[in-house]
Amino acid sequence: MRVLTFQNGIGSEELAAAILGEQRVIPATLTVPLTAEGVADVRVQRAGGGVGLALLGHRDARSAALLDEFCTIAMWHTRLYANWQAMKWSKLLLNLVGNAAGAVLECDVPTLLRDPLGLAVEIRALREAEQVMRALGIRAVNLPGAPAAWFAFALRWAPDVAARYLLRRFFTRARGAKQPSLHYDVWHKRGRSEIKFLNGAVVVAGRQIGVSTPVNAVLSELLERMALGEMLPLEARRKRLEEALAPTSLH
Repeated sequence: MRVLTFQNGIGSEELAAAILGEQRVIPATLTVPLTAEGVADVRVQRAGGGVGLALLGHRDARSAALLDEFCTIAMWHTRLYANWQAMKWSKLLLNLVGNAAGAVLECDVPTLLRDPLGLAVEIRALREAEQVMRALGIRAVNLPGAPAAWFAFALRWAPDVAARYLLRRFFTRARGAKQPSLHYDVWHKRGRSEIKFLNGAVVVAGRQIGVSTPVNAVLSELLERMALGEMLPLEARRKRLEEALAPTSLH
């Protein structure tokens, strides 16, 4: 038996491997935008994208054959990756856009990226994540239908004005008015959130290697509290984010 871990974020592979063993876990990522409309009813939002696969443990004949078979029968374009962490962290960069900040500020991606505070939070949180990746020695890779390596390069080198343009130009069109996953966690009162596998994973990794991640830390804290029903007033949430953006928060 093999288990494919399609979950977004960082950490599910290690959890699965602790129970099943590394050789039974196949890290996977999905870049096809889907919406679950029922227990067994999934709607594809738009064409494009595909599946990324890698191996968690060492490559053996059985695992290699399984990956080859999946590539043959998959309904979407499938790409194999030599480095599963590069694949998962690259997808994380894309999953962060408009997700936590949109839930905290109660808006969709287009509205968020028109808000000066929301846009500043997005750029800083993404750059913190890219810095953590580089400090870990993880190089971003392009995913099926999603140029994550190009995005990471732009985050590292592009000035703020260019970063603002890129976010507005590409992610407003990609996400549209569809609310990101963390918004549903909080506003549908699920009582739990995947924040610890997204922004929270950036914070944990940053602490381990000495990279400051103040904006991701505040986003993580606020989302965890909101998921548990502790709803601070919107203005209080905005103030916390403004404080995280201040230069003194980096020290």
